[in-house]
Amino acid sequence: MRTAAEILDEHGLAPPPAGATRYYAPCPRCSANRKPAHRKSECLGITITRDGVHFDCSHCGWKGGGYYNGHGQENDPIGATYDYQDESGAILFQKVRTTAKRFWQRQPDDAGDWINNVKNVRKVLYQLPRIVEAIGNSQTIICVEGEKDADNLCNLGIPATCSPDGAAKPGQKPK
Repeated sequence: MRTAAEILDEHGLAPPPAGATRYYAPCPRCSANRKPAHRKSECLGITITRDGVHFDCSHCGWKGGGYYNGHGQENDPIGATYDYQDESGAILFQKVRTTAKRFWQRQPDDAGDWINNVKNVRKVLYQLPRIVEAIGNSQTIICVEGEKDADNLCNLGIPATCSPDGAAKPGQKPK
């Protein structure tokens, strides 16, 4: 079981001031490359909740964190990832599912890592290259609720897709 301090340390972040659950610090990703007068600017907002640590840089957009459980339960590791690709097969973004069914989306960065947001990323249907091929072959395409269902149908040779944002709950605006 990881602690909040261990998660912060993994990302090169200082531990919080005593008792703080929300604080700001210089960003380890962008602050060193800034002008000397701005290197100590506290642009990274860090939040510690009972479930995990989350951070977001207002300067470079770096987001991240990690889950832990202060109640003695196992961590919530990534259970599956689903690549959303453009027409040529290049990854635009990825949907992440944890074993406890938490979801988020992330985009690749230029250093081979991930940025935990999809700001300024074109949203596309899941399995887009297969969908384009199916349209070209005049095949029927099945729209399902999630990536797991789409994968299961595609593995059977049935073109299938879903929305990157999942299904709307009753009373919600349709996605």
